[in-house]
Amino acid sequence: MRKIVPAALVIMSFLLGCSAAEDDYVQQLIDAMQHEDVGVRWNVAMLLAKTGDKRAIEPLKGLWKEDSYKPLQIFAACALVGLTEDDKALAFLIDGLKDKDVDVRVCASGALARIGDEKAVEPLAKLMKHDEDKRVQLSAAFALVYTNRDEQALEFLLKMLKDKDREIRHVAADVLGGIDDKEVIEALVQAFKDEAPVGALTKENVTEWHEKQRANVREKIAESLVRIGKPAIVYLGKALKDSDSDVRSFAAWTLGMIAEKEVVEPLVEALKDKDKDVRCTAASALGNIGESAAVDSLVEILKDKEVRRWAISALGEIGDRKAVKPLIDTLKDKNSEVRFRVTLALCDIADKSAVGTLRKVWKDDTDKEVQIGGALGVFKLAGDNEAFKFMVEGLSDKQTSVRLNAIYVLGESGDSRAVQLLAEILEESEVPLLVVQALRKLKHKETVAPLIKALKHYGSSALEAVEALGEMRDKRAIAPLIETLEWLNIEDQPLRITAALESITEDDFGDNYAKWQQWYEKNRDK
Repeated sequence: MRKIVPAALVIMSFLLGCSAAEDDYVQQLIDAMQHEDVGVRWNVAMLLAKTGDKRAIEPLKGLWKEDSYKPLQIFAACALVGLTEDDKALAFLIDGLKDKDVDVRVCASGALARIGDEKAVEPLAKLMKHDEDKRVQLSAAFALVYTNRDEQALEFLLKMLKDKDREIRHVAADVLGGIDDKEVIEALVQAFKDEAPVGALTKENVTEWHEKQRANVREKIAESLVRIGKPAIVYLGKALKDSDSDVRSFAAWTLGMIAEKEVVEPLVEALKDKDKDVRCTAASALGNIGESAAVDSLVEILKDKEVRRWAISALGEIGDRKAVKPLIDTLKDKNSEVRFRVTLALCDIADKSAVGTLRKVWKDDTDKEVQIGGALGVFKLAGDNEAFKFMVEGLSDKQTSVRLNAIYVLGESGDSRAVQLLAEILEESEVPLLVVQALRKLKHKETVAPLIKALKHYGSSALEAVEALGEMRDKRAIAPLIETLEWLNIEDQPLRITAALESITEDDFGDNYAKWQQWYEKNRDK
């Protein structure tokens, strides 16, 4: 029997079944159900459904029967079935499968998948076979698989994984990620083989890799296999032996994201792969997992000139003191980048026995960038303010690479004094993205103001600032983010801005600038 786990098309299943809230909170939600804005009503309905409180039944019935927005009616009906097993609400959802609006049909399919009632099987089967929109067919197919393990629906989903339309393949990969089944896992791995190569997948290039994936389904396949989790490990282990080195890299990366102890052994074996990209990806993946069992093997490949940089970083992430001496020995390497990475790894391991060595690196190394790394280690492990001053001096160095490394290590320092220094150079820096990333790592309240200024930059530095502000959830960022939403309208950038706004406000108006602006005018003084 197949084990089914919820996928993206049934996101509402995650919104139901939470514990009951306090009485006054429930009543406040009920009172807010009459709000004129559909976005507010939707959010209130979700919160009310989460409470599981029987007082939610009548207000949800009101939404189901009278609201002007059909998808919200569908949601309310789904919540009612969960609370009361209301047959009329179930019939309403089934009837929604015939609606003229594509979004309503998709929403109804998702709701029926959540409920899993056998009465929906026949209408869902008709929808899967005859609807003119493939997205609707996909949502119906998933609902069928989720409801009664329908083999034809599973075959349809697997077929859609090979569709010519990239968006359809993307959705199919997402949906299949909810199904723990040998045939599904093998199909997902095979689908990856059909896409263009990406090379090594490491922490350093993963952002660039993600950008490339907008043109294909690889990222979604990886996410889906990670959702499946442990059952996918054996198949990804086989993929580590594929004749295609790019497939082996993909398998190593995905195993690293699954991050279970069982994946350490196959990834350690992958460190011996003949392809450099596979070895680099395996080392990076082992760092992500963080298991000490990998330390000896990573130490061994410090001898591998093509891979040692990633092995050093991985050892730092794992943080096992066994790696301190081998890393210190690697400071004899002639390659300055290798030595710099060693200083960062020793900072991560945070073994104070390395302070003396790092102090020597700071004072005596022939490369200024490596000296800055050593100073970072001395500052973080021993609190030496002279070392902090040395890092600051690097910001005005004549050599570009020294300035950039100084920016990076100040972000790593965790010191609030770095905020003002980085804020001052944000406008004039040759790489504003690096400055914003450093500010993001510092995570101090003082970083809000410079991050807001960074919103005016065009491109990746602005997006980094958007995500950082969303994480900080500071209300000062609301107005600037809304303003940015008005003009920054390229590819998926509005989605990132609205995600940040939702994180701060706990409201959702999508990328509708006018509604966000209206919300702000009403709430600015609260």
